Amino acid sequence: MDLYGTLRETVLPAGFILDNILRDSKKIEDYNYENYLREYLNVSEWFLRKSGGEKYKKPVSETHGEDDAYTSVYSIDFKRILGESATRTLQMKSERVLRTQSGTIYEFGGMFQRPDNATDIRQALREYGPDDLARLSSTSREKAASREEEDIIAYLHLLGREKNLLLYDPVVFYLDGVYEEDEAVEVITDALQKDYRDSLDFRRRKAESYETYVCFFFEKDLMILQYTEKGFVLADRIPANLSPTFCSIASFYEERPAVQGLL
Repeated sequence: MDLYGTLRETVLPAGFILDNILRDSKKIEDYNYENYLREYLNVSEWFLRKSGGEKYKKPVSETHGEDDAYTSVYSIDFKRILGESATRTLQMKSERVLRTQSGTIYEFGGMFQRPDNATDIRQALREYGPDDLARLSSTSREKAASREEEDIIAYLHLLGREKNLLLYDPVVFYLDGVYEEDEAVEVITDALQKDYRDSLDFRRRKAESYETYVCFFFEKDLMILQYTEKGFVLADRIPANLSPTFCSIASFYEERPAVQGLL
């Protein structure tokens, strides 16, 4: 079977991606993707080796661009890479969710129809080679020729930051049919490398002293790939249920198939 033809993906529900989407009347909890990514780092053998076993902390303030997870010896910043227009669309169309004292969940608000101007950043990157990216990296957003170019310019801007980056693609990958797990991971890694290679090579030139990771979900795990001069390598694979914040968010979406398959 050609596994490449069976590769599918679905974006996680909005509460996993956006702030101020979820509310629980019983308790105050910070439902934030940065919090659950930090919790994953604190159970990751790979990142605990980076920190010498020291747990990653949340910055007291981010007013000066502080990293989202830091220790005394290593720190890393989180960047969601859904794409700016896709994120705005998600904000517009997604329901806010309230869980009452009795445990009843209500959804309210959100647009009935999806606006048609959202860009999938990975799909957009397939149309832009190294020369295009070099041109856009020095183009202001005001001079972008399209919404797609605006999104890519914003994406390239964050890639140029001189700090270690964990780029979060908030999707769940899956494959149809029967497959060997190792082969499936290879298929996903290869597909992502084709999409991200030129832009991450751009980052390696701009911030060559800093590390770059991309993470996403597959099966029941958060997969973390490191981008190197040889392309992507699997850095770590962490069970999704090891993050208390992720599990709390998932409790709002227990009926969603993508969430059911993760926990």
